[in-house]
Amino acid sequence: NPKLWSRIFGTRRLLWLGFGVLTLVIVSIGFIAIVRIRSVASSFEKQIKVAKPRSATARELELNVLDYSLGVHQYLRGDDLARQRTAKYAANLALQLDGYTALAETARQRELAGRLRTGWREVYALGEALMAARTANREEVARFTETAVRLERFLDTELQPDAEIIFNPLSAETHGSLQKTEIVTLSLLFL
Repeated sequence: NPKLWSRIFGTRRLLWLGFGVLTLVIVSIGFIAIVRIRSVASSFEKQIKVAKPRSATARELELNVLDYSLGVHQYLRGDDLARQRTAKYAANLALQLDGYTALAETARQRELAGRLRTGWREVYALGEALMAARTANREEVARFTETAVRLERFLDTELQPDAEIIFNPLSAETHGSLQKTEIVTLSLLFL
């Protein structure tokens, strides 16, 4: 009963109490909104920090596979220095593969890293066998080339898109909108 409340507290106190409760409700809603916005924004920031190195590593892996296969072909054509370069590319690729595997977070990314490791072992074994024999028939060279191309295609069509998909321009725009929303919400809370 409003008349009973106004007799007990008085009209002024009742208004102050009503505005106080209303202010408390608005501040609580604002606080909850800020906590949720910060949670989503920090999730975006975490994804950015993981996606960029994983994407760079995937690009470097693809380049090293290509360099290794070209080095094998150059060595078979008589370029003796190509053997040293292929060893360097193979060592770099092994390190980058370990780095990519360490960055894999989801089951899909771990599965992709495992497939990459298997494909690389096959390319490396064929390439080393060709270079050890130093003479190869067309079928062996074609098999090596086909295996290397298949691995490069896998890197280009599956691994690289998975590494880049997390943070794209639309995500960047959403992240910026979240930051603006957070500023507006904090300003309203302050007022």
